Amino acid sequence: MRKKIETNYIKIKLALYAIVHFGWECIRNPRSIPRYIKVANLSLQKGGVQKLIDDIFRVYLPKKYLLKTKLHIKEPSTSIFSKIRVHQAGINTCSVQKNVYKVDANVSILIIRAGAMGDVLLATPIVKLLHEKYDGLCLITVATRYPAVFTNNPYIYKTLSIKELRYLENNYDVILNLDLCYEKNRFLHITSAYNFLAFGAHQNNQFLQPELFLSNYDEKIVEKWLNDIGGPYIVCHNRIDPSQQYRNVKPKDWEYLITELSVKTGLKILQIGGEELDVALTNKDLPLIDARGKLSLQQSKGLIENAALFIGTDAGPLHIAACTKTPIVSFFTIAHHEVRKPLRSPDAIFTAITPEVSCYGCQNLYPFGSQWECERGDFACTSKFNIKNALNACLSIIK
Repeated sequence: MRKKIETNYIKIKLALYAIVHFGWECIRNPRSIPRYIKVANLSLQKGGVQKLIDDIFRVYLPKKYLLKTKLHIKEPSTSIFSKIRVHQAGINTCSVQKNVYKVDANVSILIIRAGAMGDVLLATPIVKLLHEKYDGLCLITVATRYPAVFTNNPYIYKTLSIKELRYLENNYDVILNLDLCYEKNRFLHITSAYNFLAFGAHQNNQFLQPELFLSNYDEKIVEKWLNDIGGPYIVCHNRIDPSQQYRNVKPKDWEYLITELSVKTGLKILQIGGEELDVALTNKDLPLIDARGKLSLQQSKGLIENAALFIGTDAGPLHIAACTKTPIVSFFTIAHHEVRKPLRSPDAIFTAITPEVSCYGCQNLYPFGSQWECERGDFACTSKFNIKNALNACLSIIK
């Protein structure tokens, strides 16, 4: 009973905080009122009151955390922020640690990794390990072009854009720049390179699985998709990015694989990714579902988590799948699978499909700073796959 009263009291404080915050913003800039109304209406239309609450307490306030007591705009109030993280939408996230060390101030940490999305996602276990290293007595800020990776992440204080680094007003106790980290260490797995930079030679190589956190709203969206799909399914992803053609599986090979997989298993095929750079097959005779551009990273994770299999290439969605225990079959070309594979529990199934060429994984051989180019000149690693073996690998997992 006491805990319930305490929780309701905190929720009331958070509601009052939000009211004061938006009130002050409207007084300071009356032109922002129509924009707030428009955004609120969009949230209500998408998911009702719960969606609006999630957007305010999970997205807006943690990112726009500028209001302090007595309307003094400068530094965020860590006490209120921690309450938002622990009690927002009634969900407990990371536990608030007791200050057994009697420190007067949390350690402020800045982590920098601009991109790409998958590379940023692979930094999430480092964020968690840093949080645990300081027993939660730290404020971790991440500067990146992909802040969506850290939506709902309980170990993050806030995110910054890369441009905001130019105008930093706060000093940080620890700065960890992960840009060019694995690029300088081509023979290390991406996360292992991050881990070495953060913790040195005695780093903990366990628990390096990447993480994405779903909100209540995300879970409802996933549940709706599952109801619409109506049965077992496979999630797949392949790119058609012309700027990175060395990472794509040839369209004919991909079509053959997905078609045979659908016919032989009878399972539906959920195609994820972006609408412009990722493949979506269209065949009225097959149960193909085009989900490109319709899901957040967190919702993609939720759907992969419930799938019979994920099949993809060396790209961002592979690392989203790595956040789950779902069996993974993935194609690799210029980057060797040992430096890209999912770091998960040993019982999680992973099969690497590699090209039948002697130069497989050649990217690892190029020294830092040198421009990679295909020495053969034909990108053979994208076309020398044994697609029948890949199909059999998928079928053996599903059966």
